[in-house]
Amino acid sequence: MSKMPPAALAGTASRIPLASLARRPAALFVRDFDADGIDAEAEARRPRFTQAEMEAARAEARAAGEKAGRAAAEAAASARTANTLQTIARTLDAAEAEAGRIATESALAAARLVIGALGTAGPQLAARFGPAEAEALAATLLPHLAAEPRISLRLAPADAEALTPRLAELAAHAGTAAGALVVQPDAALAPGDVRIAWRDGTAARDHAAIWHAILGALAAAGLDLPAGATSQEA
Repeated sequence: MSKMPPAALAGTASRIPLASLARRPAALFVRDFDADGIDAEAEARRPRFTQAEMEAARAEARAAGEKAGRAAAEAAASARTANTLQTIARTLDAAEAEAGRIATESALAAARLVIGALGTAGPQLAARFGPAEAEALAATLLPHLAAEPRISLRLAPADAEALTPRLAELAAHAGTAAGALVVQPDAALAPGDVRIAWRDGTAARDHAAIWHAILGALAAAGLDLPAGATSQEA
């Protein structure tokens, strides 16, 4: 493609009619704001804010945001505290229950140990201290039986031999008629046991019956008795 010499361009420009240039618009484009639908009155009524007002609005918004943030943080902290307290409470309840269980088991173990020991040593203890118990029972009852014509007092053979003189003294001191108290050995009785009978009643000290009553009360309280605790053998 050949280039047009500058001289030719100048000649071309000189041949453009001036009248046609006059008919062309003075600007490249002209925007018609009315055609765009912009309401000048509404634009005039739109609020205008000063720099100070805008700064105040930003400060207020920032303060509101900080306040909301603090509230949210406090709510979260309160929730965490509540959860922590609930966890502590559950832990303490569990610890208390466990401590109670351990204490109960320890008490039961100790009780079983004592019961087992007494079950083993019971007959020896009855043989050693039973005669004094029989004497105490006779000393308590004889003053109330002074008018009785006959009082039968049965003991284990060894106890009868050892206690007969002392029982005669107690009967005389109580005012019992001579010969009214009859001490009889009974091989069916264990050492320390005594049975007293008179016209209208009886009384007894039965070591085995006392032992079974103790075990029954412990069993009713929930104590598992050790093997062999329900019986005592001399």
